[in-house]
Amino acid sequence: MNFTEKKNYFSLVKELKTKTIKNNYLLVGEEEFSKWDIINKIKKLILPEKDDLINYYKFIASETRADDLFNVINQSTLISKNFLVLIEDIDNLNPKSFKVLTDALNFDYRERFIIMTINQLDSLKKKQKEIPFNKIETIYFWKFRESEQYNFIKQKLEKHKIKIDKKALPFLVSNSNDDMFYLNQNLEKLIDFIGDKKTVTIEDLEKITGISPFDNIFNLTDTLGKRDIKQSIKILNRLLNKGEHPLNILNMFTRFFTSLLKIKVLLKRGMKTDDIIRILGMHRFIIEKYISFSKNYSGRDILFALKELPYIDIALKKSYPVPGLLLERFILHRKKDMKDNSLNLPFVLDDIEYN
Repeated sequence: MNFTEKKNYFSLVKELKTKTIKNNYLLVGEEEFSKWDIINKIKKLILPEKDDLINYYKFIASETRADDLFNVINQSTLISKNFLVLIEDIDNLNPKSFKVLTDALNFDYRERFIIMTINQLDSLKKKQKEIPFNKIETIYFWKFRESEQYNFIKQKLEKHKIKIDKKALPFLVSNSNDDMFYLNQNLEKLIDFIGDKKTVTIEDLEKITGISPFDNIFNLTDTLGKRDIKQSIKILNRLLNKGEHPLNILNMFTRFFTSLLKIKVLLKRGMKTDDIIRILGMHRFIIEKYISFSKNYSGRDILFALKELPYIDIALKKSYPVPGLLLERFILHRKKDMKDNSLNLPFVLDDIEYN
């Protein structure tokens, strides 16, 4: 089965809306925001608010004693009340606790709901054979694609009858740097403080969330896409002065040039804009801009940029004393008249070796 065909966050959200719920769930993956969103949705469905504190039990596997887990997971209810047991990182359960869990899963108990989390199924190794997967709903969680982040924003705002301007949407996404907790936090701020306005603009983002349309990583990649070296360096320095982490900027550069390369390849294959949007799962506004940017870079230019970035990553992670200088050099190397054969990699700085 293809990974994307497995039951995932989005399919389970739809299922829960119909109030269809299973007794046992295994949440697999490293995307923490969506896992906790599902846990909270299940909790609301099965536990009345007044029972939340007394009928909800959370265990961290590495700290779990078998006796404690046994007493909770096998408790009897004198009156028909649901209870929920959450066990985080089940691969860290000791053998006795793991046996308690698998025994419980093999026994159907209508009032008991068990949610287990794990980053990777492979970490269970031989223990996988002991788990009765036929009695568990396994849900897979992965990082939200850009298009999924856009849909998440729109759907959350639409619940409050708020829309978002097409130029503000990518600014909000790019600023989150794939951190869904941070993105959701900014959405909550917008919902709370937008007032009577019905459409979120870039100005609202700056005023309410502190996201600036001028000193934004997204705006930096825009100027880099236009090969406006002077403006790119100005924005870079303002971002660094405001405390933006150099690795965040580097990650955005990598993402930008990787997307640019994909679009370049798809265009060469004769793909139209709608086809590229469908294949890459990115917003039309972004795709159209990247198509425009792709005219400013040859395939060779893009490949050389991607070849250069890992060396900067190594230098930054080795705590290079002037990180801004590395990023500035990278931008300078995007000059139209810069020939890749004039650079020697690893190029970073002459006084330090990163071979």
